[in-house]
Amino acid sequence: MSASASMAQALRTARLRLHRNILYASVALSALLGSVLTFAVWDRQEPGRLLGWAACLALALALRLGVGWAHGLAQPTDDAASRRWLLRYRLCFAAHGLVWGAVSWWLQDALAIAPVSVLTIAVVAMAAGSLSSTTFDVRAGLAFGVCAM
Repeated sequence: MSASASMAQALRTARLRLHRNILYASVALSALLGSVLTFAVWDRQEPGRLLGWAACLALALALRLGVGWAHGLAQPTDDAASRRWLLRYRLCFAAHGLVWGAVSWWLQDALAIAPVSVLTIAVVAMAAGSLSSTTFDVRAGLAFGVCAM
């Protein structure tokens, strides 16, 4: 293995470790912000739509937790496995971002200006938080941010 390939593998290993390190805090924060948003617009939105979005958020968060759990069991050691696990984390970030982006489309028609402002702030906060918490893996942060916006 060349020095550059060895360095690339070390970076992937570090990224995977950092993805696992931020997993629980970022999932908990997303669940908390999703709960606050749901509570904030509950009386202004059809419950079915809101609960549908909350279920999609729960599914995306469960997917992220599932990938983190499976990665913890697998402990990849070779280059190909590390690439696959990194891709899985990034795809989970994209799915999570899509759910946050979808809330704007699902709820905007039924909301007045003030709740739309709350919604916008929540989505922007999630995107900014994702970008700042994934500085070690810009692709994952961008996957979330682009999908959310």
